[in-house]
Amino acid sequence: MIGAGIHGAVVASRTAAAGLRTVLIEKDDFGAACSANSLKIIHGGLRYLQHLDFKRMRASIACRREYLRFAPHLVRPLPCLMPTYGHGLKGREIMSMALLVNDLISFDRNRGVQEERTLPRGFRITTAECLSKVPGITRHGLVGGVVWHDALAENTERLV
Repeated sequence: MIGAGIHGAVVASRTAAAGLRTVLIEKDDFGAACSANSLKIIHGGLRYLQHLDFKRMRASIACRREYLRFAPHLVRPLPCLMPTYGHGLKGREIMSMALLVNDLISFDRNRGVQEERTLPRGFRITTAECLSKVPGITRHGLVGGVVWHDALAENTERLV
């Protein structure tokens, strides 16, 4: 295996656990570029919903769950807020439906995860709540917001 970033390290770990002889080669320190090349977000694939890429979405959900399970001391739930505007694609109704579909598709997102690391269902917030959480956002057309949870790797180098 070449490259000891997060993906190379996980693949090496899994192949070694499966009983295969594994060598991990890295030109720098393990995980050296992880934080420089990442926002440290381990997303569950909500963004793939807009393209109806359910296979990729399920893979992201499973990956996020595994990080929450095997490294709860380094990975935690991350609330994400998106303001909603009007009643079209960026409106409350469409985004609320997207969160419902996300919750249904990620029905097993908390399986085996410690209780304090579980991810709650998505929910809507009012315009006032949105303004209090994100002061200074554009108010014109704002009708509230939606909140969902992904995960955050607090220290990507240690995670590797």
